[in-house]
Amino acid sequence: MNKELRIKFKTLSPLWTGNYRGITNEIRPSSLIGSLRFWLDIICYFSGLQINDLGSFDPEKFQNFILKEGTDFESLNKIFSEFGLSLSSKIFGCNNWEGWIRIKEIKPVGKYCFGNYLNLDNGYRKPYFWGTFEVTFEVEEKIINPIFYPLLYFMELYGFWGGKWSLGYGRLQVVNIEIDGKILNSEQWRKNEFKFKLFGNENKFFLENSEKSDIVNVEEGEEKDFEILLSKNEKINVLFLKNIDGKGYSELIKKLKEIKSNKLNEYKNGSKSMGSKIFPLFTYQIQKDKYERHLKVGFISFVNF
Repeated sequence: MNKELRIKFKTLSPLWTGNYRGITNEIRPSSLIGSLRFWLDIICYFSGLQINDLGSFDPEKFQNFILKEGTDFESLNKIFSEFGLSLSSKIFGCNNWEGWIRIKEIKPVGKYCFGNYLNLDNGYRKPYFWGTFEVTFEVEEKIINPIFYPLLYFMELYGFWGGKWSLGYGRLQVVNIEIDGKILNSEQWRKNEFKFKLFGNENKFFLENSEKSDIVNVEEGEEKDFEILLSKNEKINVLFLKNIDGKGYSELIKKLKEIKSNKLNEYKNGSKSMGSKIFPLFTYQIQKDKYERHLKVGFISFVNF
């Protein structure tokens, strides 16, 4: 059974979901779903889970199966496993299957802008979205707590939405979540454990600044510690910089781009392909259900993916 969740987001950096002409004049659902799917694949990869389909969706077999077994979660998961589908294909869909996470509606709310609200120069992709918007998700009830909430929390901490991540675009803060007419408190949805046992795999944790994290390695340091991001340690690497300051996104992103360029030139293994997997990261530290006002900046990398 599907549940509707209305989630309000606020931009921490510009959101770009360009159409075929490269213009962002709306927030495209396919871009947001594609981002969620990509980051779930990253998480699955560093969790040791299958990320490629080992078979294919058989429409005729599927129709015969659901006529006999029904369309409940357990039955669908069974037939999808027989097809050899990856977790991402089960959750976000494939040919002839819509998936268990879908977007019903997206609408900007409050103060927002499709344009150049931050007055960025010509080195940045414009127009982009800046402000607050609400997304109505339709999610299979059985995966909300085990998968959807942890994925949403991971995205809030480390993930990117839309495109142009090399510019630091696509960082969003969750303002609130409404389900069944009630606004959730943060403890109800900020889950740091992916309960993959639902699909027959081991559960995996991501914990900030903790050696117990199965997926993410988070460090705080200075520019000289950039090599942490190049480590092939079977984890996503995050480096927050303690010695960088600036006022606003445009000033900070220029400094981060310069640091990345200079540091990659210093390392022999700083190849173009490796550099394309290192992105500027903007976030606020979460303390007792609230965001601190100080913006944390650094980089995130998945060079071993």
